[in-house]
Amino acid sequence: MKLKITFLTTFFLLISFLSEAQNGEPIFKELEKDLTSNRVVKVLRIIDSIISTNTLSKKKINDLKSLKVCCLVQQSKLPEALTLSSTILENSKELSERGEVILRIQRALIFEFFNDAELGFLEFKKLEEIYRKREKDKYYGQYLYRKSSFYTILQPVLKSDSLALDFAERGITFGEKNNYREVSGISKLLKSKYVPKDEKIKLAKEALKDFKQIDDFSHLSIIYVVIAKQVSDSKNMALAHKYLDSALFLLEKINDIHYKADAYEKKYLLFEIENKPDSALVYYKKYHKSKMVASLELQGNEIAKIKLNNKIENQKLEVQISKKKLLLSQNNNKFLTFFVVGILFLLAIIFFLYRNLVSKNKKIDDQNNILKESVKHKGLLLQELNHRVKNNLSLIISLIKFQSQEINEQFYIEKFKHLENRINTIAIAHEQFIYADNKIEGEFYNLEEYLQKIASLINLSTRKIEYQQDISAIKLNIDTALPIGILMNELISNSIEHAVTEDVLKINVKIEKTNNLIHLYYKDSGTSFKRDSKKATLGLFIIDSMVAQLNGKIEQKKSTFKIILKYKN
Repeated sequence: MKLKITFLTTFFLLISFLSEAQNGEPIFKELEKDLTSNRVVKVLRIIDSIISTNTLSKKKINDLKSLKVCCLVQQSKLPEALTLSSTILENSKELSERGEVILRIQRALIFEFFNDAELGFLEFKKLEEIYRKREKDKYYGQYLYRKSSFYTILQPVLKSDSLALDFAERGITFGEKNNYREVSGISKLLKSKYVPKDEKIKLAKEALKDFKQIDDFSHLSIIYVVIAKQVSDSKNMALAHKYLDSALFLLEKINDIHYKADAYEKKYLLFEIENKPDSALVYYKKYHKSKMVASLELQGNEIAKIKLNNKIENQKLEVQISKKKLLLSQNNNKFLTFFVVGILFLLAIIFFLYRNLVSKNKKIDDQNNILKESVKHKGLLLQELNHRVKNNLSLIISLIKFQSQEINEQFYIEKFKHLENRINTIAIAHEQFIYADNKIEGEFYNLEEYLQKIASLINLSTRKIEYQQDISAIKLNIDTALPIGILMNELISNSIEHAVTEDVLKINVKIEKTNNLIHLYYKDSGTSFKRDSKKATLGLFIIDSMVAQLNGKIEQKKSTFKIILKYKN
């Protein structure tokens, strides 16, 4: 019965569109509304049915294809969406301005997902050019929150919190003024990342009202998870579970594996806090399974992206070769025409020398192209290798967490925590290496940000700790940064575990670089230590090993360490 109703709906919508061929707006608006409510399969079926009739103008067909690109993006078929959008944009004369706007917004989202800032900003630049003349509509609102999201995702690279917040606030103002609930809701969700805790729930609940008005199930599920996290921080576990259950109910409808993994993770963490290991284990298994499926999907998209880029590069190379052949042919004809009326002997000599020179130049160009492709391929392989190493380390950390839950003795639990922190230090290094500017030489992005992430283990301690670091602008390769990260992890762990203080444990770190030397000063406020100083520990052994690895020297006076390390080329 449901299938019959769906077929009839599609049939009448198709007839409606064909009967309104002069403007086509009602059906277009209806499809837009269905997209907002995540009825992707229905929209795709209607679009394909309408296109197959082949009775519409090219512009109207391309308008529908722009909505099809939106559907493919919602289904996480990003390379397919990117290919279709490129095909449509190649013939821009047969594309309406609205269709181009939709395509460029979706392409910006795809490049955001692929962490390609350069191509993403090119799409935003095109949109800005269009809206200098075009009246600002709801798609302009999408441009605002898309750009805010773009700055948010690329924040570790671009340091652009203020820009992300600015575009989010502009999106809220524009959406509320024009009653574009999707725009105001998503913009509020983005703004909540940058406001104090007491404002987060208020913004989230306002966004919730926006999404309920337009039946946007996807963003409703996100909001439920966000609010659940916030109320759980206030120890209202029952309400947090209620919001998470609402999110999972909606996610079952739209079947979004990425958001499911996030919701399952929050669910099992809540049960852990409530000390309900059986329930926590059930949702941990669901989280782990969803995470693995999501990771496979992400890897599939990355592989498809690489194949797509290779295909594009091959097409460009074929075009260049064709142009060169055409140019050579034209030049040869000119020379032949000129020298036919001249001296045939001189013509033969000049023509021979010319062909010889062209052949050598072509060989040089071909060799250069091969070298460029080889360098690019190695860069992609190196980036993929680090990505996989990071994923494998994350899996190992998850297994360690899972194993530690089966242990009751505090001594061994602490040992597992130390092991987890040490592996996490290496994982963070590989994570930053993926986003480094120079992926082949391995130029490290920022030592300060790397060590700040390592210091986050302080948040896992029950002690009151004040952590301050003063690190000058230093860029290091992974061979230098990784030992320093491991060294810092051990120093901080040593302070947390052994330093005795009256109230707050204060940790101060200062790092400077002069010429080829790195000076590291570390001090905590401990007055004594809860361990036998004569007994060697693994932590101190690791500290000495990392210093030795960088040909350094270490001096310790009570809780103060002065370390000099050599930069490793």
